[in-house]
Amino acid sequence: MIVPLHLFPSIGWFQRVSQTDSIMVDGFENWVKQSHRNRFDIVGPNGRQSLSIPTVKASRHRFIDVEISYSEDWITKHLRSVETAYNRSPFFEFYAHEFKDLLNKRHNLLFDLNLAAVKWCFAKLNVDMSVSTTTSFDSEDVDEKFHLLEYPISYYQVFQDKNDFLENVSILDLLFNVGPEALATLLHKPPLSQI
Repeated sequence: MIVPLHLFPSIGWFQRVSQTDSIMVDGFENWVKQSHRNRFDIVGPNGRQSLSIPTVKASRHRFIDVEISYSEDWITKHLRSVETAYNRSPFFEFYAHEFKDLLNKRHNLLFDLNLAAVKWCFAKLNVDMSVSTTTSFDSEDVDEKFHLLEYPISYYQVFQDKNDFLENVSILDLLFNVGPEALATLLHKPPLSQI
């Protein structure tokens, strides 16, 4: 299965890939602006918040060549935003240090950061997933709506009383809020009468 390589992908992305035991990501595709390749959504005190990673414009041709820009301190801003959103969640302390380490590695290429992020998420979900990379551009049409939910799921979110439940945000939200139960929550399919 060839899938788009998103940054800390959505819950819907993980619903789709959890139905297989191996995925292939295409880094040789053309760079797609305004996509989930360099942004992810979290749930903060003011609702849904998109965090994006700035890129070097001159490097934006193929996704595999896109460089991350460190001209501004986006790492600190992202870490503060994630801490504000999740420091009261039950499992934040279990994952926060590794999440911080992942961002602080200062990957040069966005593709490498995304790949590391996806593999880290699989490890935290306790999913043994084989992730490989295409060696050239694959003409197979990768579904840009791949990140959408296949079926609804619900769980407690820290700011749910204030914002109501916000669905299909980054898998980080599920991990920080339900911890080891994240995979079971992700795979739970409601009865057809509830869909």
